Amino acid sequence: MRTFLVAALTIALSPLAAQAQDADPMRDDVEEPPAVGVLSADQRAQLSLGGFRDYLERLREEDESLYRLLDPRLDGLEERNVIADVVFWTGTILAVGALVSAIPVHEEVGLDPALGLIVGGASTFLLAVIIQAFVRPNHDDLMRLIDLHDEQLGRR
Repeated sequence: MRTFLVAALTIALSPLAAQAQDADPMRDDVEEPPAVGVLSADQRAQLSLGGFRDYLERLREEDESLYRLLDPRLDGLEERNVIADVVFWTGTILAVGALVSAIPVHEEVGLDPALGLIVGGASTFLLAVIIQAFVRPNHDDLMRLIDLHDEQLGRR
């Protein structure tokens, strides 16, 4: 049973390592994008919401109308991303809590309530993963924003 709990904790915390690697400001393989206005040359802007946000902030001074058009849409995508993170981490914390509490319940009360906590914890985690997958913006959402950008600049 403890092996199961350790495995569940490892799976639940694995996204933290990936996020920490993405957020490392000391990485040498990150290139600086051009100063202003060239989205096609800015690979980071085409790959992530954060990259597009950086591009849009650089564009703010140069083209205020394009910024006013794209900023609310990007805000909506960023908000969906935050909501997905909250759903995922809330589900993960609740699942880990249920799994950890299964140990003393098993020792004090017996196997049946402990199995209920294990199944409930695993189900909570699975449900959180499914919900956040539906809520989180995907690459198609970013591409629609980039297409709108290109249409406004007459590139499509």
